[in-house]
Amino acid sequence: MLNMYLPPLTYLESTSVSLLLASLILLWLPWQFVKVKCWQITLVLSFAVAMYAKLISLQGLYHSAILSVVVTFYFYCPRRYFLIKTLAWFALVAMIIFFVLYHPPGFQVVNMIPTITLNPDSLPYHYNMRIEKLIFAIVMLANLPRLRSWSEWRLMLVRLAPIIVMTLLLVIGFAVAIGYVRFDPKLSSYFIIWSLLNLLLTCPVEETIFRGVIQASLMRCLQHYRYGSAVALVLAACLFGLHHYAGDINYMVLATIAGLCYGYAYQRTKRIEAAILTHYTLNATHFLLFSYPVLAGT
Repeated sequence: MLNMYLPPLTYLESTSVSLLLASLILLWLPWQFVKVKCWQITLVLSFAVAMYAKLISLQGLYHSAILSVVVTFYFYCPRRYFLIKTLAWFALVAMIIFFVLYHPPGFQVVNMIPTITLNPDSLPYHYNMRIEKLIFAIVMLANLPRLRSWSEWRLMLVRLAPIIVMTLLLVIGFAVAIGYVRFDPKLSSYFIIWSLLNLLLTCPVEETIFRGVIQASLMRCLQHYRYGSAVALVLAACLFGLHHYAGDINYMVLATIAGLCYGYAYQRTKRIEAAILTHYTLNATHFLLFSYPVLAGT
């Protein structure tokens, strides 16, 4: 029987991380306690425990409050106030750079998966969780439209299924064709923790930025042009590819193709959940059935 890997965290660290992940999951559940939403309760508790565990300092709490104000102001500022809305957009972009591209002070990095080699001929892999990224995902998703009922989920999944199949064929097919990965199925004890982090952190952070903010903003700006939606889709995908500049040119091309697929899922369904699920399904298929992260020497 395969044992599940558990990160070497203290009790307080595990509790704070679990509460943060629970806050994100509870965004889709309508549970309330004395007119306060359950995700808000778990989020406050997670901050209290994280501060006691020294994962977040007062400076981190201050930065999180600014993020919440900026994000809320951006999403709820009426569009008729064009100048204010534009300034709010630039403030949001600044927050994205500060929280996602730059490691802000006040937050600790938590090592969730140590450096491991999942396949004999693959490059080593590790996962360091940045607490501020998880907070960013929660704040963003709390302000974006979300699916509210099982019927909405069912309708979205029906539309999404062929897009996921197309994504797998295009991205993994191209990766195999250029020798970036090869078919190499595995069942790793790290998969469950990797899966949780990918589904609840990596994919939500990237999709809220590139689809929920960038592509959605471009679609609104270009909505009166004939091919405005297509241009928005391509531009967001190209920026997504550039975001993966840490890899080589092949990695950026693969990320751009994947970004086109995630963007199409978002555009076709008008749901951020569709982009997140497409992104996660591709990553999980890559992890389970192919070289991960890539073949050594590529």
